[in-house]
Amino acid sequence: MDARAHDEKRLVLEQALTPDRVCFLEATTKEVALRNMIDVLATSAQVRDKDELADAVFKREAIMSTGIGLGMAVPHVRIASVDELVMAIGISRPGIHDYASLDDKPVHLVFLIAAPKGQHAEYLRLLSGLFVTLNG
Repeated sequence: MDARAHDEKRLVLEQALTPDRVCFLEATTKEVALRNMIDVLATSAQVRDKDELADAVFKREAIMSTGIGLGMAVPHVRIASVDELVMAIGISRPGIHDYASLDDKPVHLVFLIAAPKGQHAEYLRLLSGLFVTLNG
């Protein structure tokens, strides 16, 4: 990847995440951790309907766990009541043991992403930027 593409992905990530949406999770269960993350993300001006956000997150998890392995989960939704791409990060020191990750290991980092229905390209750039950042 060239430097310009790398910088563009990092910029999308920086625009979606603010320091006030990074939190430490005390929860040790998936449901409580996700509810905590939804509470954090719902404080963002970009999210107009916390209930729609929660419903979409839990419907998405019912389809397939977003625990990707290596201690990480990336719950993500596209819903009408989100104005712009937005993200929150939750850090769990004890780990969330019931997350049902692909590698069956506890989740320590949760990246909750919400996007408007029409922002598919930006949504994919954020996911890509997140993985580029995590991989150095």
